[in-house]
Formats: sequence, C-alpha cells, structure tokens
Amino acid sequence: YIINIKMIPNTSTEHTPLKFEASYVFSDTINRIDNILTDIQKIKLINSKTQIPFIFTHRPVPIEYNFTLTNLIGLEHHKRVTWELTTQFFPIKIEYNFALTWNTLDNSTLLVFEIVIVNSEIISSEINSKVKSGCFAACVDVINSIDELLQENKENIYEYESDIIKTPRQKIWDYF
Repeated sequence: YIINIKMIPNTSTEHTPLKFEASYVFSDTINRIDNILTDIQKIKLINSKTQIPFIFTHRPVPIEYNFTLTNLIGLEHHKRVTWELTTQFFPIKIEYNFALTWNTLDNSTLLVFEIVIVNSEIISSEINSKVKSGCFAACVDVINSIDELLQENKENIYEYESDIIKTPRQKIWDYF
C-alpha cells in the first residue's frame, strides 16, 4: 500500500513544521473507521504505538497525554474528528485531525490524517530533528494501527440497505 506523507512548514517561525499530513485509502466503510477514531481508548492505543510519547523527553519513559475530543462532524459520506493532546510534563499542544471521505462506488474510505503542533515555537532547536522524524514516523504508525484495529474488529463489516416496496410479495416473486 501507499501512504502519502507531506510536511507543511510553519512560515511564521523557523521552528519545527506546524503540520504533518498523511493520507491513505482503506478498503472499508467510513462507519467502521469512525468507530475507531471516536473511541478514546483506541486513540490512546494508537498513540502508544507511535513515537509521540517519547519525542519531547530524553527519558525512556513515555509522556502521559490528556486526550480531549474537540471537533466531531459526522455526515453520511464525510466525517471529521479532532483530538487535542496536552501534558503537564511539557507545555505542548498537539492536534490529531482525521478527515474521512467515503467512496460508495468501490466501498472505500479516504483518510487524511494530520498531526498539528499548535505551539511549535516552544520547541528548542536541540530536539527539532527528533520532533520532525518522530512526527513523520507517527503518521505511518497511526495509519498502520488503524489498519490493525480494523482487521481485529469484525463488527459492522457489512452494511445493508433496503427499500420498502408497497406491493404484494407474490407479485414481486412472479415478476422475477
């Protein structure tokens, strides 16, 4: 599979780039992916599989983040979820932005994932390269973790739609 990753530099400062973005097309429904992205326990699990808990510390112990769901838009074919990560250890504010678009023709879902370091100006030049590489790697790790969770979860794999036809059943059966 192909994951597109790009870095959008913060033009207002010479510090760490403000935004890291990755996109991937899942062969799955938008609702199954949305169920993962709106569950705080699953988001914490996904985050624990990235370098984000380690990039702002030199200790081998991960930083504990507080997760707050700050934005949730749920339309039938487009969904957006935003989680804000903060910690008492370091005055950093990180956003995980997930945008989902469902392609009903081939039953696939485009995920655009962004890591936004809101206050990137506080990042020192000593850890600048560590933050960049950690965020790039985190983009891939998040998408891989979502894929693993989809494979483990067998709920709602199929979605059915039906229409009510106001006619006797025998007439329909005889027609076909």
